[in-house]
Amino acid sequence: MPYVLRADEVLSVGLRIEENGRDFYAACARIVKDSAVRETFAFLTTQEQQHIEHFRAIMRSGGSYKPPIEVAEEEAAFARALADGSIFTPSFTPEMAAAQAEDESAALHMAIGVEKDSIIFYSHMEGFVPPTEQEAVRELRRQEEMHLRLLTERLTELPPRS
Repeated sequence: MPYVLRADEVLSVGLRIEENGRDFYAACARIVKDSAVRETFAFLTTQEQQHIEHFRAIMRSGGSYKPPIEVAEEEAAFARALADGSIFTPSFTPEMAAAQAEDESAALHMAIGVEKDSIIFYSHMEGFVPPTEQEAVRELRRQEEMHLRLLTERLTELPPRS
């Protein structure tokens, strides 16, 4: 039988993605100079913390749920690869990434990458959670899509570099 991730394993990956995003946004909020970008990162820090709490609630409610067998080995491999290939790793932390951002534009580009990773993850995660929690996962994905739009708007509002 192919190895399929358990719901709690996938939720743990999602939790890690959200924690990394929160830490990255908090670090960026401390270092960027542009006030609108700083406020955006502060807002996103709060949003990611709310997502963390939401994940913890889903994890508590999920019990010993096992995803249906239709969730194939390829999907499990995809979730593992996404977690392993995300922007942040143990040797490249969110704080290190923020410190390497040369300016607001670079920080926003990194943040856009973080949100895209999250959206992809949530898009594939739905089959791993209990049916009663699938709408919650869809809502988290919609929020990440809103974050992506917000970050893209901030990027277009930056003054051109001289």
